[in-house]
Amino acid sequence: MAFVQVNPGALGTSIGLIFQLPAGLPLTVVTVGNNTAAAVIFVGGASVGSSGSTQGVQIAAKASVSLTLNAGDKLYAISTTSLVAGDISVIYSGI
Repeated sequence: MAFVQVNPGALGTSIGLIFQLPAGLPLTVVTVGNNTAAAVIFVGGASVGSSGSTQGVQIAAKASVSLTLNAGDKLYAISTTSLVAGDISVIYSGI
């Protein structure tokens, strides 16, 4: 089993696409890490940025969360502060 790590680019305080599970993979657990010292990140579907950024799953600073995705599913994020590349990491099994 080969693990794949994706480091999305910069993310601001507006919603951004951070990951899409490649086609052809089975149901897959994806771990999203917040590598910052203080920012809070919300991850979820395309609506994660609505309602004052309270939708989706909250990831505290220096924490991670695991989500199960289907092939082709897109994962969006929004942050309480602007982030640079490397502040978020996404890890999954590429089988």
